[in-house]
Order: sequence, then C-alpha cells, then structure tokens
Amino acid sequence: MGVIKSGHNSAGFPNNFGASDSVTADALNDHVNDSTFDTTAVDDSTIELTTGDTKLQVKDDGVTFAKIQNIATDKVLGRTTAGSGSVEELDLLDENDMSTNSDTAVATQQSIKAYVDTYRRPNIVTSTKLDAATLSITKSTYADFPTLETAITSRYQNTKFMVTGFISCGFNNNSSDGIVKAQYKVGLGAYQDFNLATGAGNRVAGHFAIGQNGDNNTGINSEAFSIPTPAITNSAGDIITFKLQVTLVNGSETLYINREQDDDSDDDSTRRVISTLTAQEV
Repeated sequence: MGVIKSGHNSAGFPNNFGASDSVTADALNDHVNDSTFDTTAVDDSTIELTTGDTKLQVKDDGVTFAKIQNIATDKVLGRTTAGSGSVEELDLLDENDMSTNSDTAVATQQSIKAYVDTYRRPNIVTSTKLDAATLSITKSTYADFPTLETAITSRYQNTKFMVTGFISCGFNNNSSDGIVKAQYKVGLGAYQDFNLATGAGNRVAGHFAIGQNGDNNTGINSEAFSIPTPAITNSAGDIITFKLQVTLVNGSETLYINREQDDDSDDDSTRRVISTLTAQEV
C-alpha cells in the first residue's frame, strides 16, 4: 500500500513536527496539502509513481490475469447490452449444430468447423437400379417401382426436398400409356402422396407420364423428372424415404424396367439401361 510522506510547509516544519512545535491550522493544512507518496512504498512492477507529480498509477502490464475477477467456465468477456457500459460475461458455446441459435453467444472454433463441414455440403442421396425387372400393372392401380427407394436423413425441421432422377421402361407397344408418382414417408410412418395434379376428376393423377414411342417389342424410353415436395412435417434428424409408383391409363400389361420387351436372348440387338432416384434437401 502507499506510504504518505509529510508535506513541506512555510511555517518552518520541513519534515515532521518537533516536540516543541506548535500545531496550527496552517501548519496542519500545509502538511496535508503538500504531502506526497514515498517512492519506497511502491514495488515499481505493478504500481509506480508518475514523474514530477508523484501520483500513484498502475504500471504498464501491471495487472495480471490472476488479479482480474474470476469468471465462470465457458464464458468470455464482452458486452451485448446496447450502449457503452460495464463488461459482461458472454456464453461460449461448443455446439456442432448451432442448436441454441443465440444472437449473443460466441461459438468455439471446433463447433464452427464442424457446422461448416456438415452443412456446407448439400444433403443429397441417390439410389440407382442397375438390374432389369418386369412389373405387371393394371389401369388406375398404382404399383411400386421395384427396388428403387431413397432414404435421406433430414437436417432441418419441417423441411422440403427436390426429388429427381430418371426411369427407363419398355412397353408392349406404343398404345400403352402410364403415369408415375413419387411418395414419401417419415420414419416408420405410412407413405403419402404429395403435389399431385389437381382437378383430375376421374382421370389418374400423378407426377409425369411414361410411354413408348415405337410400336415394336424393342422400344425403350428413359424419362427424366424433377418433383418438389411441400414442407414436410418432420423433426431434424428424421429419416425421409422416397419411392416411385407406376400405373396405366389403358388396360393391363407388363412394364419392362431397364430393358426392352424383346430382351430374352443375350445378343447385341437389345439394350440394358439404368434408373435412378435422387432426394435433395432444399
């Protein structure tokens, strides 16, 4: 702590009062008003005296971290209250998904990197059907497009998807017209339709049509599609599964998937192709 040196005065008492000195108001005032800090009273590493007027001041770098008020774990110092004012403790959050969504907390470097690494990449999953198959379908009755489903883990609540891909099919002839629709389910729930054509009446509602251009048994068409979903009722992290269904609008027959009708012999006059189904969170 600082030590006060007696002040000099004009009453003849340059240092301290003697035993025979008279104590007057002027003498006391001079001693007090002209007193200074003793240079031996500071350590000159944390506290020092200013040059000339010998005032006490904190030395540069004199306040160490240990001398600052303690703060709680996972806090940083700053200020979020509007206007200038006292320093405040701010939350230091380590959340890879930024779930708190705070406008005042500070994120760790690790959580920022984890969030960017996860969410800067598009959430997209593709399934591919490489083998050929046949499917018996009936007018106005939807059947599952075989072994072509895409399951994707949602990143967001009440999210939306873009469902894209292409399917390759052959029919008996060019008088066969079909319709395809996509469906989705959340978790283990039931599959449900979305964004089907409205005002269909007695017509078959779907997402896109398929058919065969040539009237022969070697015809095959590949149809590309892009179908947006509305906002799905889901929680972040739910698995959303998509599939395709197909039906006819005239009669019943066999659909040849990834192949032509005339594809029983192993020769170079027939073709084999693939089909895909992609789901991307948007």
